[in-house]
Amino acid sequence: MPVGAGVVRLELLGPVELRCDDELVADRAWRGRERVRQLIAFLANGSPVSRRVVAAALWPDLDDVRAAANLRVNLNHLRRVLAAAGVPDALIVDGVMLGLDAEVLDTDVDAFERGLDRARRLDGAGRAIDATDEYVDALAMVRGRYLEDCDDRGWAELERLRLHALVTGASCRLAELWLERGEPEQAAAHAALVLAGEPCQERAGRLLARSVAAQGDRPTARGVLAELLRRVAALGLTPEPATARLAAAFAVTA
Repeated sequence: MPVGAGVVRLELLGPVELRCDDELVADRAWRGRERVRQLIAFLANGSPVSRRVVAAALWPDLDDVRAAANLRVNLNHLRRVLAAAGVPDALIVDGVMLGLDAEVLDTDVDAFERGLDRARRLDGAGRAIDATDEYVDALAMVRGRYLEDCDDRGWAELERLRLHALVTGASCRLAELWLERGEPEQAAAHAALVLAGEPCQERAGRLLARSVAAQGDRPTARGVLAELLRRVAALGLTPEPATARLAAAFAVTA
């Protein structure tokens, strides 16, 4: 593991990873201990938080004494990992409270949201090319679902849903920008990626249909819309007005 004052980042948008100077941390206390990775993920999900809350969340099947003992052991391993990475002050221990210092340890979630903020400002200022680049860079940080390999037992679900909505919205906006720039192939790729994970995402479905049509393939665009309407109807939902209008323009009925 690199040692010293390198750039250290905690990656949460996918499997939990720790990088130092762009190199994955391979310390045995990190790589070989799932609970250490879960511990830092829990603290990154929202801190400061009490020791008792952390212990109960990570070891729900144990009594308070045994869970607290496990927490102490894994805190020691986490201290070792962070010290070896050159950020010993990243872990905050204040009496019964635990936390992470965001000024010391950056996360890909924070970097992703900073990138989205820049993209939105540029987008709002009419700088479409620069906004496109920022959206591309931000989305490149997303390796998968938030805490993808972490058995969080539900404690991360709200943050996972929030980030999923941000990723979906950014992907759709990027597809719109590519379409506006006359790059329907790029637009279709991003729209299709959203639909692969969320088949009833109507904004993405409309974008895919429009992107395919812009490439001169109206039959496939009609097929995309027909399938989208079928999926929405199967859920007992009414299509969004924009979906209904686009379907009508392509002479597609439910």
